[in-house]
Amino acid sequence: MHFPLRALGPDTDRATSLLAILWTPFPLTVALICARLFVRLKSKILGLDDHAMVLAWMLQTVALSLSTIYIKHGGTRHLFFVKPEDIVLLLRYNAMSQPFGALASAVGKSSIGFLMLRIMGPQTVWQKRVIYSQLAVYMIITILDIILIFAQCSPPRALWEKVPDSKCWNPVVSTDITILQSGQALRTPVASSLEEQNGQRLKFHQHMAHS
Repeated sequence: MHFPLRALGPDTDRATSLLAILWTPFPLTVALICARLFVRLKSKILGLDDHAMVLAWMLQTVALSLSTIYIKHGGTRHLFFVKPEDIVLLLRYNAMSQPFGALASAVGKSSIGFLMLRIMGPQTVWQKRVIYSQLAVYMIITILDIILIFAQCSPPRALWEKVPDSKCWNPVVSTDITILQSGQALRTPVASSLEEQNGQRLKFHQHMAHS
């Protein structure tokens, strides 16, 4: 692990703005989660989508907390201006936050998929299979991405500190998997929504054909 020996610019700290971006929506998410659970419990229709959404919120909260520690120790400053002992700490917390953030996204998307599965009719067999396959592929890619984050260096702590005789893969491998995971994150809800719309159109045309 190599650190810069000269400053590439002024000692600018963007911690305040980044923390505001990360935590300002948090009270709203708490209110929405509580409102959702209140309605579902009162109506006695609590489902797998609700459990997944709560789990995603918890994972994201952990990711935000770890990211906050990362920011507080100089994560938004140039490494030249960060204390050497803080560099190791902020890199460690940065690495630790990534699995929670990735899982939060995957579980959150799964919640959307589970909700769509609940409202789809019994005749939408192949559409449900598409949604299940999309969610499975996304989760597999996410888990693979998390594994590669820590498997790319031997020992894994070489990600955040200097370790004699450590070996690391080309970072392009992990970066490519992360890009693939992000692309699948965008594709999963869109594809699921399109399949549901196509299923609704098919049922409409079948109804018209038999009218």
